[in-house]
Amino acid sequence: MIVSQRWTRAEGAGCRRRCSSDTESMAVPETDLARIRRFCEKQVPPEMRDQVRVEYRVRGRTVTIVEHRPPWNPALGPEWTDTPQARMKYDDQAKGWTL
Repeated sequence: MIVSQRWTRAEGAGCRRRCSSDTESMAVPETDLARIRRFCEKQVPPEMRDQVRVEYRVRGRTVTIVEHRPPWNPALGPEWTDTPQARMKYDDQAKGWTL
């Protein structure tokens, strides 16, 4: 069970990664998270990251890839919108993923 989780933006990248958590053990292998992070970084060229970002979120054994866009109307506020693009679940026994 996840009690709390902090996220941080990876240096020079548009992806988010797990910074720390209060879980006893990591549900998703770090090697897989590194592959997902690299995938996210390759989706948007650095010069376009002020217009769109692809990031990921981890919750337990589930990883969600999310597209972020800036507000199209300044009157709506400064918050970027998120649109989930894919959700994958890690199967510990099979050592694989389900999309």
